[in-house]
Amino acid sequence: MANTDIPNGFSVSSNQYGQAAVIHFPVAASQTIAKGDAVILASGLVQIAVATSPQLLGIADAAITTSGSVDRDDTVAVVVALPGIVFEGQCSGDSTAALVGTACDIEGATGVMEVNENATTEDVIQVVGLRSDEDPEYTLGTNDRVRFVVLRSQFYPALAAK
Repeated sequence: MANTDIPNGFSVSSNQYGQAAVIHFPVAASQTIAKGDAVILASGLVQIAVATSPQLLGIADAAITTSGSVDRDDTVAVVVALPGIVFEGQCSGDSTAALVGTACDIEGATGVMEVNENATTEDVIQVVGLRSDEDPEYTLGTNDRVRFVVLRSQFYPALAAK
């Protein structure tokens, strides 16, 4: 059975802390962020991450849309990227057993972010498991969901360098 193509961003799969670290950050102007989007911090304000983002702050735990001007009430909850937190997301292409342990990039727009297993320009994440290995509802290949950790975190300085 083929995997359903539902690129719906990222979510927490597991963590070693018992509870994910969620912190509220102020959001930049003119942003549309969906729950599950990868986000970055730029000039102290949260923005949506893009494929070329060299680091990630974490994953949005709530949605927010800001206008052209923001105030202190424009904040978003973020599951910050810490070493013990494992996220899950859909591959934009095909998963293979060899993908586990591979560093790669993210891609997509708000609400439809995916793991780009074929891109290694930024290497912001590392695949640590395949959903198809654990759940018979998924199969190896197109649109498989993978588990990953953030390799290059803005929140945790030890993970910031490439």
